[in-house]
Amino acid sequence: MRIDAARPMAAWVAVLPTPDGPLLAPCGPLFDARTKALRGNWAAVVRAAASLPGGRTVLLAAGVAGPRRFDLGAGSELPPVDDPAEVADVAVAPLPDGRVVLAGAGPGGVHRWDAATGERLGRRPLVGPALRAVTAALRPGGVTLIACDDTALYRWDAATGEPLRPPQQTAAESLGGLALAPTGREMLVGGDWDGAVHRWDPHTGEELGAAIPVPAPARLAGCFAGRLDRPCALLLAADARYDTAVAVDLERGERIPIPAGTRAVFALDGETLAVLVHPGGQLTIEPLYG
Repeated sequence: MRIDAARPMAAWVAVLPTPDGPLLAPCGPLFDARTKALRGNWAAVVRAAASLPGGRTVLLAAGVAGPRRFDLGAGSELPPVDDPAEVADVAVAPLPDGRVVLAGAGPGGVHRWDAATGERLGRRPLVGPALRAVTAALRPGGVTLIACDDTALYRWDAATGEPLRPPQQTAAESLGGLALAPTGREMLVGGDWDGAVHRWDPHTGEELGAAIPVPAPARLAGCFAGRLDRPCALLLAADARYDTAVAVDLERGERIPIPAGTRAVFALDGETLAVLVHPGGQLTIEPLYG
């Protein structure tokens, strides 16, 4: 089904889970993936979504003036976070007590705020080196924040900010993105700008197979469940404007075919769907495996 918009869409399309189903978030308009209805309009590039107590959904963006928050139901931006700091990437970590931590990674390290109130949590920052990406992984009894600089991984307890392991040097040369594979063996995936996909156990740091070569430079656009429920990674290769999409099977370590123009992949009602961007800027949602 085609989605028409008043202006061309960006090459980057985020797919965000919400209580009402996935939300498609190119830069600007926000679309319901099931109904194709316009749900809002926000100029910031959305990187994460948080489901808060009371049924609220907050969209999150990174920025030089700190993370930004958008209340999807109210259709308005929330006040700035307390004591903001520049962040290049954001992630959410729902805690067992119901709170949701907003984590931001940037030039000063990793910072934490309460996603609902914007209150800063703990000391700032958690680590000094400039960091490029951050994600969160559940573990028994808690949640782990995992961030990276060009070559190393860092881990903290999301609730307390305490380090869980020493910094881990990896075989990567220029990490630019982290994601968790959604199925199969628990797997942390890292996209290397210089042309590789790396895989680790998110908690122990164990390498899970050799690096998978991909075109360089490439940006990790996320992970999805592929055929036979195997985890796959989607990357956007920098042609003119990240115009070439590449997908790899993370279990077999091999490339898999995807439709031209693919910018995101997600699951809905048991079907794996691809978001395609067309030359005029319109989006279509089509089965990935037709």
